[in-house]
Amino acid sequence: MQLTFPTPTQDEAWNWQTNVADGQTHLAANMSSGYSWLQSQLAAWAAWNAGNPSPVAPAQDYWEGSCCVFSAKGTGTFKYDVAIGLKMYASGVIGGRFIEFHSNGSTANWQFNPGNGVRPDIVYEFSSCSSLQTCQHSGAGYPQN
Repeated sequence: MQLTFPTPTQDEAWNWQTNVADGQTHLAANMSSGYSWLQSQLAAWAAWNAGNPSPVAPAQDYWEGSCCVFSAKGTGTFKYDVAIGLKMYASGVIGGRFIEFHSNGSTANWQFNPGNGVRPDIVYEFSSCSSLQTCQHSGAGYPQN
């Protein structure tokens, strides 16, 4: 995984080995952050449903590319934490995290934010079959059993 965000240092830009090594470190950190974020959103959703007479349904599965489905509970190819981590890897939180649970006191819903201000769906860029294989071999993505 090539490092492009944040802007690479001179060494990362001109030394491909440093770029790849630092990119893998950055990707692993974003995958961990994606997992934590998803857990916080699932907890907010559960709290909302426990305290409101009108529960919100689980987030629906989200197709990306021709061979990838993201889901909250592992019913798809990957859980949402992978999509969150991939988007954060490519652009931080510009445009919001891939999926967020929103509540304003009287209503609540799941919101998808696939774009990053440059691309309308940055996670799609990672979601071709060949990209997912690259991601899996790097240890970032993991298929659900």
